Amino acid sequence: MALKFWLGGVASDKSRRLIEYILEQADKNPQRQYLVIVPEQFGLATQRELVLRSKNHGILNIDVLSFTRFAHRISDEVGSYESDVVMLDETGKSLIIGMLAEKMRPQLTVFADELDKLGYIDRIKSLISEFMQYGISPEKVSELAKTAESSGRGLLAGKLNDVSIVYAAFKEYIKERYTTVEEMLDRVSSLIPSSETVANSEIFFDGFTGFTPVQNKLIGVLLENALSVHVALLMEDCIQENDSNAPIREHELFYLSKKTMSQLGRMADERHIPIENPYKARKLSKNNTCNAKEGIVYRTEGVLSELNNTDAHIIRARNPEEEIRIVFSRIRDLIRKKGYRYRDFAILTGDMSAYRHTIEREFTKHDIPFFIDCSEPILLNPFIEYIRSFIDIISDNYSISSVFRFLKSGLTGFDEEDIYILENYCLAANIKGYKKWHERFDTHTKAAGADELERINRVREIFIGKCDLFAKQFGEDVRINAGSVFMIRQFCMALYRLIEADGIEQKLKEASQNFEEAGMRDLANQYGRIYVRIMNLLEELCELIPDEKTDIRGFGNLVDAGLDTIRIGTIPMGIDYIQVADMTRSRLNDIKVLFITGANDGVIPKAPSGGGIINENDREFLLKSDSDLILAPTAREDVYTQQLYVYMAAGKPEDSLYISYPLVSRSGESLLPSYLIGKVKEQFPNIVTETGLSDDAPYADEEEAFEELAGLIFPIVSGTASTEELERAEELIRYFKKNGKYNERLKCISEKILLRDGTHAKDCIGSALAHAIYGRQLLAGITRLEDYAKCAYRYFLEYGLDLREREIFSFEASDIGTIFHECMRIYSELMKEAGNDWAGTDEAARHSLMDAAVDRAIEAYRQDKLSSAARYAYMENRIRRTMHRSADVISSQIKKGKFIPKYFEVDFDRLEDKDTLVLKLSDEEMMRLRGRIDRVDTYEDEDGIYVRIIDYKSSHHEMDLAAVYEGRQLQLLLYLNAAMAMEKTDKNVIPAGVLYYHIDDPIIKAKGELSAEEIRSLLMKELCFNGLINTDGNIPTLMDADIATDSSVTGLTTTGKGIRQTKQTVTGDEMGILSAYATECIRRIGQEMVSGNIAVPAPDGVRRFTGPDCSFCPYGTVCNKSGQTSANKSPGFKKSEWMDLMKNDGKKNRD
Repeated sequence: MALKFWLGGVASDKSRRLIEYILEQADKNPQRQYLVIVPEQFGLATQRELVLRSKNHGILNIDVLSFTRFAHRISDEVGSYESDVVMLDETGKSLIIGMLAEKMRPQLTVFADELDKLGYIDRIKSLISEFMQYGISPEKVSELAKTAESSGRGLLAGKLNDVSIVYAAFKEYIKERYTTVEEMLDRVSSLIPSSETVANSEIFFDGFTGFTPVQNKLIGVLLENALSVHVALLMEDCIQENDSNAPIREHELFYLSKKTMSQLGRMADERHIPIENPYKARKLSKNNTCNAKEGIVYRTEGVLSELNNTDAHIIRARNPEEEIRIVFSRIRDLIRKKGYRYRDFAILTGDMSAYRHTIEREFTKHDIPFFIDCSEPILLNPFIEYIRSFIDIISDNYSISSVFRFLKSGLTGFDEEDIYILENYCLAANIKGYKKWHERFDTHTKAAGADELERINRVREIFIGKCDLFAKQFGEDVRINAGSVFMIRQFCMALYRLIEADGIEQKLKEASQNFEEAGMRDLANQYGRIYVRIMNLLEELCELIPDEKTDIRGFGNLVDAGLDTIRIGTIPMGIDYIQVADMTRSRLNDIKVLFITGANDGVIPKAPSGGGIINENDREFLLKSDSDLILAPTAREDVYTQQLYVYMAAGKPEDSLYISYPLVSRSGESLLPSYLIGKVKEQFPNIVTETGLSDDAPYADEEEAFEELAGLIFPIVSGTASTEELERAEELIRYFKKNGKYNERLKCISEKILLRDGTHAKDCIGSALAHAIYGRQLLAGITRLEDYAKCAYRYFLEYGLDLREREIFSFEASDIGTIFHECMRIYSELMKEAGNDWAGTDEAARHSLMDAAVDRAIEAYRQDKLSSAARYAYMENRIRRTMHRSADVISSQIKKGKFIPKYFEVDFDRLEDKDTLVLKLSDEEMMRLRGRIDRVDTYEDEDGIYVRIIDYKSSHHEMDLAAVYEGRQLQLLLYLNAAMAMEKTDKNVIPAGVLYYHIDDPIIKAKGELSAEEIRSLLMKELCFNGLINTDGNIPTLMDADIATDSSVTGLTTTGKGIRQTKQTVTGDEMGILSAYATECIRRIGQEMVSGNIAVPAPDGVRRFTGPDCSFCPYGTVCNKSGQTSANKSPGFKKSEWMDLMKNDGKKNRD
């Protein structure tokens, strides 16, 4: 019995000499066993190395084992375990812990509200596993909870108390039939004294940076029973002295090795086991170049004077994609120049998730063999989404999100277009809930007529058939809902029947074959194996907790807990491949060139994730409160450990080390280089940072060069391209212009580059395409034409290409406006039917008629958008109150003047024989305007017929002459032209005004008590007309006969000289200029439309003074001017200046 340490740095002969020693001893002593225990992921590599170095390339009395396999070996030999004891894997532990946590939910204080979150069960399992690894019992956890409570750490105490409850329940549940890896190691420790294998073995530990208390306990027993125990540790010769009392500082590079050496040394001393002199490894490199690379993170004396600057390289890239392209380029160059094989290269990264797919894509594209040594979670696989979303359908009562997650999983067999049509319908018609999905859809929407409804219902029936198949497994006519409680095995069987009926196994096989043919080996492997893993999960549920009862949500949580533990690894194909791994997992041997990618701050070393249940501050508190307590390394300790991994990596390559980092992440965020970059520059003072692809054959072929050009388009279009990138793009374009086969693709690229200055490659689609979209005979609503004037590009997208935002079922401000308008229309009809006079009808009669109008107007909303009783009551009360107010104010306005309402909701179709609304655009093109006037009031005397337009608005509006000039506010002026044309008379028709009436029930602010009459007067002023009023003659008094100093009808005020001139007042001549200009402006808009103009308007100081307001534009993602606001203010022109502009501009158009 003896303990021996094998010590050495990365670039030493430590591991080689250890293997040679094992082989020598095994050859000399064939009757002995030599057990080599290594981390799980190092097993194959260690076996391979032993076989290759042995004389006959075979090993008979040498076994390479992990701790788990060693425990199985001993338990099988001694045979003390009951035959029915089952070893729980990580999935099994998660399932049992998930079930117990759900059952214990009422007792839990902190965890109760967290159990439904994806991954939370796994976090509880991880903490319990940690406690088991470090020999901490449930009782000890309960004691720690009391300590935390007494120290005022209530949240920590709650967490620990909850963990102790679940932990104790878990231990109780598994004690008869199951065991865990952690428990198995503990139990095996008691079996080792009876093991003949151990008694006749020398035990070797290699590849470990440290051991847990449970593992230390096992090693202690091995020390007492094995022939000898050998432990290989990473440690430089300058600190090799075996002094167990020497201080150990956690910031030291070899802290873990020194700590492990000290612990094992004390264990040997306590057992009176002799400690042999350690083997002190020699440096392998004669010229110290490997020593220099190690010195990047750990400096040794004498290294700086013997450096070779060609052995270390720094690469700076723009982004991860370019970084991997550069790595590929360097590998290609080294293979060509130095004759390397693919197996001579390795790529390490600190963030595999950020680089995996980029490496896969780049290396697959160039047919480079590679192996990525990592296992990915499977939660993003379509089969997983299929299962999870279907469970959510039941638990969330057929919510829209869960239903369409299921349908879009890609495994349900539905046509993609059918799914999106159905989704649009459900969003518009508010289809959700079991009842609605099990009834025929019959609500019409804007996009769904009778034919579409038939198609939608066919899809609905197939989908409901799947849901009913699941439900039938629980019994005929059984409805499964969120509260239904059944046994776990029933849920599993129902889910299996659904999976079987949908033919998921065959679909996954076909997908796997397709990925294999496309060279996407990892995805082919995942799709090929995932079905069996899921079936195993369902079987585990049925075996571990078959008769436990739960509802669908609890079942979903258990399935999530199991899915969260499943990892699908890959096996390398062949031996000549580039190995890709993270900094901590893989064992690299015989590597000539190493690339460390993603060397950014927060990646190397990796920033603490903070994802555990117990945070770092809590861990520090627990460790300080109990000196005997040992936990997993804290975040601070982990950072130091990562430095050790960097050291290990830096010393691996025999020839060259490349360290690369990007400046910008995929999402566009700026990145800083890792501390490692500074260390390299410090170690290699003359090193030059390389950027971009090598000048010597920078591209493998023309296709790669063209892809590089395509990759430059986004930064160029977005305006983020550097000068270097612009020059590179221009150089590549010049090259490809000489190559005819790239003409079409190059044309597309060139057009996109024109977007660089924020202008569209084509501001005009041409008249031929415009005719195809709009026709030569335009039938155009005035509101839409105003939209065109605001932004021709948005108009083209919305009405030309018919790109619309999805119709979403909701009660919006626009719905209020629609109801207000409908109430006024119905009220007008009821007044006419009753023969009532607008001015003379009393309040009771007005309110009675308006109540009837509100009832009819709001009826369509009662069954859907206002189906909630509380919401309906509130909205109905608000609408009714507002419309009562409007009826009273309008009655008072009419009573105070001479104008009377004549037309209501007038469609332009009544003017078919009039030329006013038919405009000639060219010899072959014309435009007919359409629209609806809310109300036309008239007054007739001997001078003529006075006409005013009233437009109801649910928000405040004013007439803006700048908006009129730019074509953004022409509606009322064109309505006025149409209304004047409706008057069939020989008399003079006089434009009196174009006015907005704000339908509202405002709150009046005033000091002191007010009488009812004072309140009514203030309300009248608050709701007075807004717009333009012709102040010629007595028109103002025709609108308000009581006007003295100010008017509560029009808002006009008087002075000693008459009406005060404001932005609301115009003369008859000015009204004529505005009316004429509106006609010519709308004609010009029509001409621009048929000519194909789709430009985003920009201020030019002549015809356009403001740009579009893009703040709420839904097309920002397709328009590179998104984000622009209405910061371009209209010039401060006087009214007379605007009139001159419109008069001259209108004359030019007519000419």
